[in-house]
Amino acid sequence: MWISVPLHKGKYDCAAGIDNWLKGWSHRKQNWCCQNKGIGCLHEVNCLSAARACLCSSRQSARNMEAATRLRDPHAETPQSLFPQQELEELILNDKKAFLKTKCAECGGSCGLAKKYKETMSVIIKSMIDTFWCRDCGRVLCDTHRYQHTCEKLDALKEKNAKITKEALLEQLRADEERKEAAEAAARAEQRRAAEQLEQEKSQRKAKRKILATKAKQVESFIQQRSRDADGLRPATHNQLLELYPRARGLALALYNQFEHPDNTEVGGKDWEDVKEIYSKARELTGMIIMTEDGPLDMHNPWEPAPADDQ
Repeated sequence: MWISVPLHKGKYDCAAGIDNWLKGWSHRKQNWCCQNKGIGCLHEVNCLSAARACLCSSRQSARNMEAATRLRDPHAETPQSLFPQQELEELILNDKKAFLKTKCAECGGSCGLAKKYKETMSVIIKSMIDTFWCRDCGRVLCDTHRYQHTCEKLDALKEKNAKITKEALLEQLRADEERKEAAEAAARAEQRRAAEQLEQEKSQRKAKRKILATKAKQVESFIQQRSRDADGLRPATHNQLLELYPRARGLALALYNQFEHPDNTEVGGKDWEDVKEIYSKARELTGMIIMTEDGPLDMHNPWEPAPADDQ
């Protein structure tokens, strides 16, 4: 006697009622189990006669041989939408623009990748590969054909399942569910790693911006103090310091705002280069430098390339 055992968390339990699937299952369940598990496929019923069975077998063999030629023969012409996993991941990471233009291997139309992933980081797209790529046949597919496409491995599975025993079927479904859960866990872990990397990069940028904002404020304060204390300064020098101060103040405020409320991923940029230029000019005018607790103010930052004379 066959026993129905719920084996997966998908839309249907393909082990339940399999002994009477043709009459007992709804059309939706037949379609879902055929597409996802290779079980309960109507083509198996349509090919019961000897002549039709031969025809179906011939068509299946032809599809399998065609796929084998594409996937195994290095000199064969391979569709641009058919990828081994490593090759597709490298394309995503190294040439995202080309990846976004990949066509659907089933219909030849757009996969809609640019619309969905244009603003998404490559490492995130890589973790979502199963949403547009079939692990069984290597095809990149649009949403319409992701789960309804020519798949040599799934077709072979359907042929195998037509003669499979109940015990073997149950074991196969258990193994499929374990692989699915492992893949989902791996995808979640990859997404967590990507999110952690983003947070780490964000934290590093914030620390760098704080350093720049602090130094810019010190330059502003230095010029302000020397502008107020004009003793010993020639009028022309004093006037030049007075001209430098509004610029130094504006740049210090801009760098502080980028520290508190960043609106891009750039650190410093032209504002910081202008601060260094203003400080250099102030030193030239006054003959003085800014002293900090660690010594003279160093306008070179740890993450920047070493100055040419230090290399």
